[in-house]
Amino acid sequence: MIYLTGGKHGLLFLNLLPDDKLRVVAVIFFVIQLVVVPIMAVIIRQLAEVAQIHPTYGDSFILAAVAPTPLWLAPIFLFIPDIYVNSVVITVAMMAAVGLMYFGIPTIFRIKDSGQSFLFFGAVLMAGLMAWVFMMVCTLVIWGSVQNLHFTH
Repeated sequence: MIYLTGGKHGLLFLNLLPDDKLRVVAVIFFVIQLVVVPIMAVIIRQLAEVAQIHPTYGDSFILAAVAPTPLWLAPIFLFIPDIYVNSVVITVAMMAAVGLMYFGIPTIFRIKDSGQSFLFFGAVLMAGLMAWVFMMVCTLVIWGSVQNLHFTH
């Protein structure tokens, strides 16, 4: 979406990176997102084992794949070149992702104890925030690295 938005609203992105470099950043960021989901599933499963929950990898993967869906859909609003609209959309998307985790954990992992569910939710939320920060740092590093590349035409 960043690549498509950069082509439509060049003032936002293309002045920072030319088209070919923006495409490289978008592809690498997409690959990072694809890699982070299975890694998050492993982390969620390990956190659950510590909490004496014992889920399958499939259950952990479902939570890791479904919970960030609102965050993946939020960039659709990048077609609207308004910082306030996009700020509201990303805030609502974050709240929706947290809600999916909060209400999904007891269902997916079949946890009856609300205290255990809430503690596990907190652990998963912190792991998810760390993964999000990791992806943002990766994006900044990639962005900075790609600026120095020279493509031949």
